[in-house]
Order: sequence, then C-alpha cells, then structure tokens
Amino acid sequence: MLTISPLNIITMLALFKKDDESLDDNMSTFLSDKEFNLLCRFVYDESGKQIGESIAVDEDILIIKSGKKYIGVPFKHIREEDSIIKVKGLIDQGNAERIGEEWLRKSFKELKIQNDNNTANGKREDAEGEKEFKI
Repeated sequence: MLTISPLNIITMLALFKKDDESLDDNMSTFLSDKEFNLLCRFVYDESGKQIGESIAVDEDILIIKSGKKYIGVPFKHIREEDSIIKVKGLIDQGNAERIGEEWLRKSFKELKIQNDNNTANGKREDAEGEKEFKI
C-alpha cells in the first residue's frame, strides 16, 4: 500500500521551492510554531509509557501513530516536557482511535496494486470513481 501524508506533500513542496528559504521557514507558512514543534516527537502517557510518535496536526488535534493505529488527542490534553510530549490525564481510547481513523480516511488514499505476470496493473479509486492503470 502506497500512502502519502499531508506532511510528505508539504515537505516535497518546500524542498522544490526555488528560493533559498530554509525548510523551517517554508513549513511555518503552513503550521504555527507550536504545531510545527509538536511534529516528529515521541508521545508518552503520564506514567511514562510510550504511546507513539506525533505525525500530524489537524486543527486542534495532535495525530499520533501508535503501532499500526492512528489516534487523535486534543491539544488541551497535551503537555510538552523537554523533547517529549505527554498526554495529560486519561484519554478515551475508543474516541481517540475514532478521531485518528477519521483523519486517516480524509488524509490518505489507498492504492491497491494487482500483480499480473510481473507487471504492476491495478485499479485506483478516487473521488471520480475507479480507474485502471498499467505500469
């Protein structure tokens, strides 16, 4: 499965920009400093157990990759400590997973590839419906 996250797209756009601005400057046009500083950091619960890694910001929700799942935690439940992020109090795991899955559905498009005779043929579904492709 090939997936491209919004962060990957923003990073690619920033890297292909022709002027000499730094990546941090380009990213700050899309995210506030607080949001940008929350990305790519380990997230722990209050007892010190690692939950996962922060991968995206969706309005006032921090998206965390936890194993194979994505969970969403509101900023009001997030506390920064040095280089890590802690989740304050108890979170409703079911609701956090639901928020994460909603973010995943609206942010990613799944690409299914059917391999026939060593060629990459398949079908891709987007907003306009299913389309076949050959490589």
